[in-house]
Amino acid sequence: MSWMTSYLQSSIGKKTLMALSGLVLSGFTAGHLAGNLNIYLGPDAINNYAKGLHANPPLIWTVRMVLLACITLHFFTAIKLTRENKAARPIAYAKKTPIESTLASRTMALTGLMLFTFIVYHIAHYTLHTASYTGPHMTATGDPDVYAMVIAGFSNPIISLFYIVSNALLGLHMSHGVSSALQSLGLRDEKYACSIKCASQCFGWAIALGNISIPVAVLFGIVA
Repeated sequence: MSWMTSYLQSSIGKKTLMALSGLVLSGFTAGHLAGNLNIYLGPDAINNYAKGLHANPPLIWTVRMVLLACITLHFFTAIKLTRENKAARPIAYAKKTPIESTLASRTMALTGLMLFTFIVYHIAHYTLHTASYTGPHMTATGDPDVYAMVIAGFSNPIISLFYIVSNALLGLHMSHGVSSALQSLGLRDEKYACSIKCASQCFGWAIALGNISIPVAVLFGIVA
């Protein structure tokens, strides 16, 4: 067994994989939001953005494969670490009093599982169009009308509520996850720990609120 295999199978190795995959997913989430916010600039802006992405199939499929690998790695590594932690402490505390912990840190496993479910639905909803059918919507030039697709999807209050709750969980998860990932990689200097923790929280909730704003804007007719 090579040293790399031994390292990756160790607790530290698994935490490193969790951290790296988590940071990649966080970076993608930020970029994904930046693109989606084009909806506030009107139909042409977001439709041209989507058209530009799909004009380069090799790039978009490479990104998709990397994301799929990161999601799979992050999810199953989290399960393994959770099981190992429970096995190391088979007898639960009679009374567990959280010390220097937050709601986000204590619910990482739960919010992660719920976000995995959301990702599956989101892909089925806006990529595969097999859940809560939102298509086809085409522009006058025969290209996909992403603007109309988003309006159609979020005009359903139940779907919008699901996205709002899911993104609130995303904010909670990322608010702790980014800081934790940096710590696992040895990049969180204790001197700046408080600032990094605050930045992680701001980043996570900024992503969540940005995503939440879109279904809210559709429901209230701000984007129509």
